[in-house]
Amino acid sequence: MSSSSFLLGVCLLIMSSAFSLGQSCPPEALKPLPWSADFSWSSLSARNPKSNVHLCFDMRSAHVAVPNSPLRVSNQSVMNIKVYRKPVDKCSVTYNSTPIAPPPNPIASVLGSLITGKPITPNFVGVVVPSTTCDTPIPQPPATSSSDFRSAFDTLTALDKNAKDASDKISSDNDDLPEMLEELRALAACKNDLCDPDNFATAKNELEMFFSSASLASISPDTLQTQAQQGQTAVSKLHGGSPEETKWLDIANGKLTCIQDRLSNAQVLLSINKGVSQPIFNALTTMQTPEVATDSHGQTYFSPDTYDLPLYTNTKVTPTIACSNQITGQAAPQVTVEIDYQNPGFLSASAGIVVSTLGQHTIGTRTKSSPGGFTTFFAVTNQSTVQVIPFSLLNLYFFGNNNVNVSLSGGIGINPYNNSTQVEYFVGPSVSIHSVLLSPGVHIGRFQTLGGGFKIGDPVPTGWSGNTPVPIDLSYTAHFGIGITFKIH
Repeated sequence: MSSSSFLLGVCLLIMSSAFSLGQSCPPEALKPLPWSADFSWSSLSARNPKSNVHLCFDMRSAHVAVPNSPLRVSNQSVMNIKVYRKPVDKCSVTYNSTPIAPPPNPIASVLGSLITGKPITPNFVGVVVPSTTCDTPIPQPPATSSSDFRSAFDTLTALDKNAKDASDKISSDNDDLPEMLEELRALAACKNDLCDPDNFATAKNELEMFFSSASLASISPDTLQTQAQQGQTAVSKLHGGSPEETKWLDIANGKLTCIQDRLSNAQVLLSINKGVSQPIFNALTTMQTPEVATDSHGQTYFSPDTYDLPLYTNTKVTPTIACSNQITGQAAPQVTVEIDYQNPGFLSASAGIVVSTLGQHTIGTRTKSSPGGFTTFFAVTNQSTVQVIPFSLLNLYFFGNNNVNVSLSGGIGINPYNNSTQVEYFVGPSVSIHSVLLSPGVHIGRFQTLGGGFKIGDPVPTGWSGNTPVPIDLSYTAHFGIGITFKIH
């Protein structure tokens, strides 16, 4: 690999490392990976001391990505935690080592096994009345009857219609209740994109409307029972003066029995509907839903909940995120990260290598055949475009935090490639990422040239022996290099 390609790769490594720790928390960074629908990345923004440091947690994922702990930041750093959650969840953040679970959910305590899929089985005995009696409209009283018969007929007709309307509505709600509970479970599980911003409000409002309606009846069964008693009193005062009137009174009393039975059934169903629906309606209307925002591409998303941490100094803090489903009450696994607030030292030491464009250039002698035998001449015996030299550096902190900072670095290295060990120097800025320092700078090293007035290719003088040292001149020269060192203090 050429020196230019190598250095380009190292520079890209520096840039990518710095940028990866400099991201903020856009929603695009939290989208699930294409090969796994339940896993997504979190992003960390680590900047200068006392500037914003964002910790993003996507609690919608089955496997929440958490920054490496402990996360070291400078004293008094302004930090906030952004929690992306499902709209059906409720999350809290505590700053102590003992997490506090969210309060119990009223829906879960009331519905119990209904939410987990157990079907509704209303426990009541229905009274079956012959359809010829209950479903057939009450006939007109005999034309020769008194006005009391006409008044009773009007009362029973209106009561029969109202009771049937109320019973049909309550029965329909009861029939629909299992299906609506399934829709509630689907919303709680965010199935079929129900928790997308475009769908969530519609699905939630439809459930609110149903469970509100299932708790009520347009005409109260209690009111109808009172009216039925009044109708029964009115009918009981009538006496059949003819066979036609006696037959009509039998039909009227049968209709009253049908109405009473129908209302009794409706009251039982309404009690079931109300007992299940009322707490669900209350919880749906008080559900905390994130705000909807729009990204740069015009796509809507739910904004995260943001929690600002206090300005700590020399403190170890362990925020814990706890989320639970606002419908089922089911708690998700808690997420904890350790944050250490401590200023980095102003001076550190590191050791590693410097890759220098001052390549190896070793001078010696070579032998070649000639017409008179063999000729020994001065030559470059070892040469390369780059060389790797062990170095130790001192790093003077400029700015940043414990995870990412910028320093001025300088130090010495021992170069073993010039026939004898040489002391060489390096100076340049450093980007520190955790314990690794990447330092583009200047390598001041010693370069060999042939001395003694000789030139490369000249034959060695007469009487030269293999033990005679080659005359070499060493001069310091500066070339670009990049250091890769690890903190040792």
